[in-house]
Amino acid sequence: MPYGYLDESVPRGINVAGSANVLLYPETAAPICITDSHIYRGAYSTPGPANPPTILGHEAMGVVSEIGSAITPLNVGDDVVIPGKIDNTHLSMEPQQYIPFDYFFLPDIFPMAWPTLHYSAFRLGDTVAIFGAGPVGLLATYSASPRGASKVYSADSVPSRLALAESIGAISISLNASDLVQQILAQEPGGIQRAVDCVGYEGVNSSLLPQTDTTLQQMTNLTARYGGIGIAGVYGPDTNMNPDLPPLPLFSKAISVRMGAMNPLLYPPLLENLVTIGKVKPNFIVSTQVGIGQAPEMYRTFNEHR
Repeated sequence: MPYGYLDESVPRGINVAGSANVLLYPETAAPICITDSHIYRGAYSTPGPANPPTILGHEAMGVVSEIGSAITPLNVGDDVVIPGKIDNTHLSMEPQQYIPFDYFFLPDIFPMAWPTLHYSAFRLGDTVAIFGAGPVGLLATYSASPRGASKVYSADSVPSRLALAESIGAISISLNASDLVQQILAQEPGGIQRAVDCVGYEGVNSSLLPQTDTTLQQMTNLTARYGGIGIAGVYGPDTNMNPDLPPLPLFSKAISVRMGAMNPLLYPPLLENLVTIGKVKPNFIVSTQVGIGQAPEMYRTFNEHR
């Protein structure tokens, strides 16, 4: 690992500076995001000092401790969720009741997973293959059936993740068995209508060895003529972190491709409403709850796919 990891306390003596600021204290909980794992492995850096430490974590829940005079409609004592991207905004999400772990996914991961089907140009009745059954992939899988997918395939190499995908109605495809594409084509001879990349540059090939362009090559081979590909997986600024994908296979099958990062203003209000009325319960992906002191060990666990 490129860095060491520790749990460090920050003194309480932080005050609100400016009428438009909000202080959250204490932060109640924060998940480990797959983006953090890229930083953990040294593949990405974050804005800030040239030297470590880098503070990991960019989505959280907390309690409003202090507010500036220009802040509305927040009040001291409000429970809030904090998205990974914040600008000058008046986004207000105030559910009538608080269900800790269902609302917990509104800052980032659920809004990241939900639009992947839009990116693939999904239509009612389509077959869908989700590449990757980590948290984003599982929530993308979870999002497909309620929106009318006829079949949803979930592909990964981790048995526990595939078991969780099966528990929400997906057909699991193991990278540890035979060729992934051939496994699905055996059930869908004409190919899949929509394929979604929830892996990114850290994909592995059929030998489970790292290969940046594996997922996009597999999706191109698997997607049916006039189908669509949606990409939520992250690719990097370095040449060895970007796929080498010739356009001819996409062109010859007239496959559409769309990708994008999470939109913190568009999808959280929609998903907050679905959580509030009980239509979605994304907390099924929670496997472990720990205190902040165990965070370094949890980063190691997450990195090892345990």
